[in-house]
Amino acid sequence: MPPKRTGVELAADAPDVQPESASKATKTDTVTNSKTRPTVVPRTEELHPPRSNPNPSVKTSPVWDSFGLHDSYPDWAFCRTCQKWFSYHGTTSNLLHHLEHTCIAPDASQQKLPFTRTKKSPAEEKEAALTDLVVAANLPFSLVDHKEFRRLFKLVDPSFEVPHKTKMTTLVKKAAKEKAEKIATALKAATAIALTTDTATTITQTSMNAVTAHWITDGWDLRSAVIALRELAGSHTGAYLSSVVQEDAKSWGISESTIAITTDGAANALLAAKNLRDADVVDEMVRCWCHLLHLAVTYALEIPEVSGIVDTCKRLVTKFKKSNQLSETLLQLQRLRAAAGPQLNIAGAAQAAGVDDAEGDEAGEVRELDIPAGDERPEVNEQGETQLQEDESEDGTYLLVY
Repeated sequence: MPPKRTGVELAADAPDVQPESASKATKTDTVTNSKTRPTVVPRTEELHPPRSNPNPSVKTSPVWDSFGLHDSYPDWAFCRTCQKWFSYHGTTSNLLHHLEHTCIAPDASQQKLPFTRTKKSPAEEKEAALTDLVVAANLPFSLVDHKEFRRLFKLVDPSFEVPHKTKMTTLVKKAAKEKAEKIATALKAATAIALTTDTATTITQTSMNAVTAHWITDGWDLRSAVIALRELAGSHTGAYLSSVVQEDAKSWGISESTIAITTDGAANALLAAKNLRDADVVDEMVRCWCHLLHLAVTYALEIPEVSGIVDTCKRLVTKFKKSNQLSETLLQLQRLRAAAGPQLNIAGAAQAAGVDDAEGDEAGEVRELDIPAGDERPEVNEQGETQLQEDESEDGTYLLVY
């Protein structure tokens, strides 16, 4: 007969079975405990984006390309890149911040992985539109702090929080950086780039030099972009200007693609272009045709036969500008002539306009105002002066007579 066994021995030989209630409690704690960060690394096929959420924008958020949810941990999101769990309660702000600033792959020590959002939120799109308005219309940043401006946006879209001046400054700088990146990409794709440069002085007597790049895309579209606008210091010699342009071209990485540069006819600008050509920065130097045309017109106006007519026209305009009464009378006659045609009788027009013949009139507003009709033109003397006679009425009104 086998020896009698004690209760301790019987318990040791019994199978390790926990009570059903205890087992359920442990499993429930694993699934629903939202305060404890999970430590397991789930399989890829176990992760999924939110299946249902009152906020529809969460479903399309680009963060779910890197994050996933697990059925056993509904309050946590798992980052596939760095394999860490992050708290999730329906919004993705903390997940987005992690991807943009702190996400590091396990095998890339202290190397932040790039993350670019493919779609802006509605608030960001409105901020971007406001930024474009401020830049395109050259508006002051302080506009966004004006109470009437903020009241307008409050009526149009109460949900939109209008940025203040400080944030507006940040938004403009960010937009400028993004624009510069796009321009840099386009310039790298261009095979031939032409430059234009010019120097100007601001109203505050600050000398500025601008450089503009021009290129043609593969689709035969002409593109232009200002790639540099910098303040000049010291003497603006040709050597100094050429070094400035060369440095600007180098900073954009287009030194090997520039084929020509266009400048005005200033001696220092022409010397700068020559230096750039000699340094093989550009192949050709071209003078601006607009400046050449301006010089041609300026020289033509100095010819005596032309300058006399111009001076006469200037005196004529000055007379009308100094007399409101004379300007109103001329305007009335011009309207009547436009309505009746070139055969209008000027005397009748003057009478119809309420201008009496001054002869025998004590008021003496107008003695004579004869305007040639059709192809008639005033005679021009040998000095190129138009034969205009100036008469003065008793009350001091000037009369112009051909």
